[in-house]
Amino acid sequence: MVVYIPILALEGIEGKMFHPMAMTVLMALGASLLVAFLLMPVLGYLLLNPPKHQGEHKESKTFALISRLYKPMLEFGIQRRKIVVAATLVFAVVCSFLFTRLGSDFIPKLDEGDLIIGLVRDTGIGIDESVRVQTQADKIIKDFPEVETVFSRMGTPESATDPMGVNFADTFLILNKDRNKWPVVKKEDGSERRRTKDELYQAITDRIGKELPGHEFSPTQPIEMRFNEILEGNRADVALRIFGPELNKLIEYIDKSKEIVGKIQGVDAAEMDALTALRRSPMMDISLNYDKMAKLGVNLSEANSTLQMAMGGIQVGNFYEIDRRFPIILHLSEELRESPKNIENIPVGLPDGGSVPLKAIASFDQSEQVTTIARSYLKRYAALSIFLKDRDVAGFVAEAKQKIESELKLEKGYSLDWGGQFKNLEKARLRLLLIVPITLLIIFMILLKNFESIRLTLLVYSSIPLAVTGGILSLFVRGISFSISAGIGFIALLGIAILNSMVLVDFINQQRAKGSSVKDAVIFGATVRLRPVIMTALVAGLGFLPMALNTGMGAEVQRPLATVVIGGLISSTLLTLILLPSLYIWLESGRKEIK
Repeated sequence: MVVYIPILALEGIEGKMFHPMAMTVLMALGASLLVAFLLMPVLGYLLLNPPKHQGEHKESKTFALISRLYKPMLEFGIQRRKIVVAATLVFAVVCSFLFTRLGSDFIPKLDEGDLIIGLVRDTGIGIDESVRVQTQADKIIKDFPEVETVFSRMGTPESATDPMGVNFADTFLILNKDRNKWPVVKKEDGSERRRTKDELYQAITDRIGKELPGHEFSPTQPIEMRFNEILEGNRADVALRIFGPELNKLIEYIDKSKEIVGKIQGVDAAEMDALTALRRSPMMDISLNYDKMAKLGVNLSEANSTLQMAMGGIQVGNFYEIDRRFPIILHLSEELRESPKNIENIPVGLPDGGSVPLKAIASFDQSEQVTTIARSYLKRYAALSIFLKDRDVAGFVAEAKQKIESELKLEKGYSLDWGGQFKNLEKARLRLLLIVPITLLIIFMILLKNFESIRLTLLVYSSIPLAVTGGILSLFVRGISFSISAGIGFIALLGIAILNSMVLVDFINQQRAKGSSVKDAVIFGATVRLRPVIMTALVAGLGFLPMALNTGMGAEVQRPLATVVIGGLISSTLLTLILLPSLYIWLESGRKEIK
């Protein structure tokens, strides 16, 4: 039961996902303990009949066959202990090497069945134009037969819980859940198959980019997008932030980083963060000439108020609708405000009557300037959103760090920070690295109290690396990256592996206490406890088998956990039945008998 404590100690999204599993297992184990102590002895007394003949025991043909196969393997392990230990060490080294080749993700990427495409336009676009373009984009998307419903969201609500500019739109695509009804596409070799969701996204973005140029695209999913925003404030798989004082330098660095990152394998899209990124937009600077104003007698306040009324607007009243009040703003029409020539000809009143055009008392300069500034802990930063495809997060960040450090030379006062799923992965790793050793130490103390021998306690603990190696190998064979889900699988696996080893060692100790020699006790104990050890591993493995083979909704999270448990049970059971008896004889030979 103690093994599941690390799962309860997890925080964040991984805790919300696995706390119910840990609580269920703990409650089930607690209930089964009560049943074993209170109910099973009574049922055994009432229902089990004593054998007709002393020592009579019927064994199934299956276990009789397994027992016959096991005995030669056990004898070989005892007589050729060095070979078995050496082979186990080689296996452990190989699996350790394979672990370094595994990718690492925070949690496996779920296929939610639907899709969100983020459409980013120029920051200078007006809301009417943005709505018009988005309506056209929605019509293009709706033409794809895989899409059942499409709707979009842009702008900031009154509560400002999800701030977005009018240049950015979340386009929700509700897809047909029956993939058999999706269009058939031809492969290069002439064969036909159904179009995948990634291919659908690529086809949609290609068509929108062709018919409505000027867009940046980012793929995500409804639940994935919301969790990424809650956890890290960024919708991408990986977020790169560059901190520094100068805005132009930040934009220069982030553009260079985008170019470097875009060349790395596995990058689906790399765009400046739509919500917080520094962006340049065409701006017009109007500088008043005070000498000309003095010659013409133009009042400074008159010029400023005229310009404010024309461009920004002034409130001239209110409109009431039931219990709501709406301000009435007066300003020039959009067509006039968007024309530089019309702005230059805005009339400014003179004290004695008449007016002069604004260009008579001011100079105009059009240039691209930063329109949004993002800060974190009072530091300016530029952000790059990176979306991955068929690439693990940790492996990508490691490669990206190396390339950016070698190709992007930051000046003093500028620094990099990697966020998104990578930061969540690092936080979860640190928590597990703290909690799991503490839990294993508690288990060690319990076993030490039970066996009253450090040697035997360490012998039982040898099942941990034996189980871990099998879990690593199974992940590698199936091509699954290490994730928090797989880490939870390792935690569950350790409990079963330690239980099997403890049961075997404890039974061998019982035989020694009856007067058997070390070797006789080991052979008899390993043979008799073969059935319980195999049944314990088999029941647990079969319980996780549907999760390992599942392909339905949510299978991406279940699959790594079940794969680790099944692979680890196979290796730990084999090595516990062969290696552990050999190590027991080696450690206990020449020791005094147990009383």
